[in-house]
Amino acid sequence: MNCFYIIKKNKMSETEFVSKVLEAFSKIKGEIDEKGGEFDFRYQLVDYLFRDVLGWGQKEGEGHFKVERERKDILFYDDSDPPLPVLIVETVNPNEESASHITKLEGYLKEMGRVRYGILTNGHDLSVYAYEREKKAERINKRLELDLDEIVHKGIDNLTEEERSKIFLLRIFVKDRFVSFNDIEYFTTYRNDIP
Repeated sequence: MNCFYIIKKNKMSETEFVSKVLEAFSKIKGEIDEKGGEFDFRYQLVDYLFRDVLGWGQKEGEGHFKVERERKDILFYDDSDPPLPVLIVETVNPNEESASHITKLEGYLKEMGRVRYGILTNGHDLSVYAYEREKKAERINKRLELDLDEIVHKGIDNLTEEERSKIFLLRIFVKDRFVSFNDIEYFTTYRNDIP
């Protein structure tokens, strides 16, 4: 049984969710240390975190993701017809600093217009950004920053309460939030936006 089913049906506890996320990052870290390369890392991130833990798949119309070779690295879509983008993930080569790509992610968020969140990661760190519009003003704010190397090294038993809480915040990216209009706040805010 995959983790998404457990989150949806059994209201996975914070500890269980954090444990699954750490397990995903541990697998990713183990593979990027061996292989390197942004393209390989992109697929590992999708497989271990977004598919196995957060429940995303590739079947269009059911809330899906597309891994792109150019520009926006991974796009996640809701289940509307036609599907609308809800999340952008910008992956960076694990041998580069993520921060050097923030301008790129900001550009994608502004270009897409309706996408509320962007994630920037190189497998060693992960940052979540929120895109907000108020009338004609646009803002992109960092909402979360995780040192993946540190939290994987510590393991679940040695994390601080703050680290656990930060990891648990990743639950906002569970696929179910973006399909069947399960997140009323998200739907009412973004349903009329045109990408």
